[in-house]
Amino acid sequence: MLSDAQLNAVETLRAQQPVISENEIDSLFQKAVDCEYWRALCPEMGVMIRSDLDYPEPTPLSSEQVAWTCGHLDRHGYFHIPGIISPAVVTPMYKSAETVRNSGWPSVFSFVYDEFWTIMRTPSLVNFLSRKLGTGYLQTAPICAYRVDPHARASGKPPHVDSEKNEERLSVWIPLSDATISNGCMYVIPQDRVPPSLPASYLDWTTVSRDELGILLHNAIPVPANVGSVLGWNNRLIHWGGRALEPSAFPRLSIAAEFMSGRATPRSGETPVFDLALPDFATRLRVIAQSMLRYENLSVIEKYRGLATKLIDCKS
Repeated sequence: MLSDAQLNAVETLRAQQPVISENEIDSLFQKAVDCEYWRALCPEMGVMIRSDLDYPEPTPLSSEQVAWTCGHLDRHGYFHIPGIISPAVVTPMYKSAETVRNSGWPSVFSFVYDEFWTIMRTPSLVNFLSRKLGTGYLQTAPICAYRVDPHARASGKPPHVDSEKNEERLSVWIPLSDATISNGCMYVIPQDRVPPSLPASYLDWTTVSRDELGILLHNAIPVPANVGSVLGWNNRLIHWGGRALEPSAFPRLSIAAEFMSGRATPRSGETPVFDLALPDFATRLRVIAQSMLRYENLSVIEKYRGLATKLIDCKS
């Protein structure tokens, strides 16, 4: 549900932006549902080429490293696994995401490509998620692609939690370019550093004392992450995307997805859910459209709402 301020912002955007005609929506729709269009746009990427891709890992996680990462997640609410994905895998993904965006599509349309699904199934990541969520864990429908533009002094999402409930879920965040303090890396407040005087759920905070604020600020941690790293957190961790500080910095691109235990119940509007098999093309488009309406900024939602609705309603 949008707040009154968000609804007012939507109305302002409607007045400021030209309305996309039905013909334009139809043209975009015909491109979106055409596998060959996407293959021609980024020939180096796969679209339903094979069921999975065997990605080499520079340094697979050992059982000791998996145990240490699980312990860090349990204690602090987040994890950072460096160097488990080859930069040679990530580089073409970065290029394709930029091509998709420069061709007039929201960045989340990058998920038409196989690689944006298979990277979430890297063996070491599967091993870790299986350890934490149990074998048979599932990927939920929402997917995200973020771009922080240093030239616009942009930022990621403001401080938030993914849910107020302590569920058997983890978010996974993968940088497609080096995420630094200069271009807006992730920030977290470790769950064990939050003042115990505050409510357990961040969503229940209504006032914060000066002493509590001082503790929160003092314990906020930037989490720079190089290409090849994987970050993640539980549902109740306070986190946000930093603001780009240097206009000359490289744009920060990242993708994210959520995973849940096979015992957990999908929330309203987050079906379908996926196992380790890759979803078919029609399902990818429907999930892209759902995610676009849920996560994109208001200007993108308004511009592409007609296309997203048509993709969701499409049965083929």
